[in-house]
Amino acid sequence: MTTKIKNEYQDKIFSKFAGSLRCYHPGLDEKLGSKNAGKFVVQLMYWHKRNVDPDGIYKTYKEWKEEIGLSKRELIPVIKLCVGLGFLSVKTKIPKGRNLGPVNHYLLDLDKLYKLTN
Repeated sequence: MTTKIKNEYQDKIFSKFAGSLRCYHPGLDEKLGSKNAGKFVVQLMYWHKRNVDPDGIYKTYKEWKEEIGLSKRELIPVIKLCVGLGFLSVKTKIPKGRNLGPVNHYLLDLDKLYKLTN
């Protein structure tokens, strides 16, 4: 049985940045120092809220392009920035139940993200 991952900061961070359908949040962009990072993190929060996998959500670069309009070339520095800021971990593995090769799995540390944005 899988359960949704939730912690004390989840509701606070989601209400602050992921409560609407827009992917542009100037406050988050400023804290991260990048509009692309802001778009990426808002989309991660959207999927994180629906996630039940303890390894995080997984997406192909093609799926990221379709969802937020960022290419692999644009995403790589964004991912490195978020990992460097300490609120994102990334594992590359084959997802269960999908006929894909190795795909990045993204796991947000909401405690660290919340503290960074306050």
